[in-house]
Amino acid sequence: QKYNRLLIEGLAANNVYVQVISGVPVTKQNYPKKIFRGKRVVEGSVRYHYLPTINLPGVKNIGQMLGAFFEVLLDKKTDAVICDVLNASVALGASFAANLKHKPFVGIVTDHPRMMVTGSGKKYIRLVERVIQNCTHYVFLTEQMNKGLNHKEKPYVIIEGVSDQKAPSTNMNLCSNKHCLYAGLLDVRYGVKKMVDAFILADRE
Repeated sequence: QKYNRLLIEGLAANNVYVQVISGVPVTKQNYPKKIFRGKRVVEGSVRYHYLPTINLPGVKNIGQMLGAFFEVLLDKKTDAVICDVLNASVALGASFAANLKHKPFVGIVTDHPRMMVTGSGKKYIRLVERVIQNCTHYVFLTEQMNKGLNHKEKPYVIIEGVSDQKAPSTNMNLCSNKHCLYAGLLDVRYGVKKMVDAFILADRE
């Protein structure tokens, strides 16, 4: 979420008109009502629209897909559509509208759908893969993701990380010692145990 937010704020800071469409992840567990009426929020020059949602499995996804489709289709200021492909329902609807309007559809791909530990059901994976196919351009985190997903060699850019312009500046004490940082999910399926075992065998601090 922070990666996407910083991209949004970076575009807005460079005088780009930005409207954000989002599907709130409501479920019976975190939202007791059957209908989320939607919400519009303005922060600085960025306009956020949280789509109305019927809080029922299946119906919720279809509703968010249709909502995103019509929001993009009816927005006369749209020059390009940028989507988080893992927000599959919203992204799929937006991709159909972008294609109808002959506008670039840029997919932000932060995870390979078939390598995700959570939320990786077969239907969801197929949905994300359809969104990825609909993209005209990509934003990847690594060159390896491009090789694994961009089979038609569409235009892409690698953005490994973004900086928060609101964060206070700090002086980093750089040293010659080597350090290793793992910043992913702590799950054995991601090879974390192998990495820990390797450090133990190496007998290094």
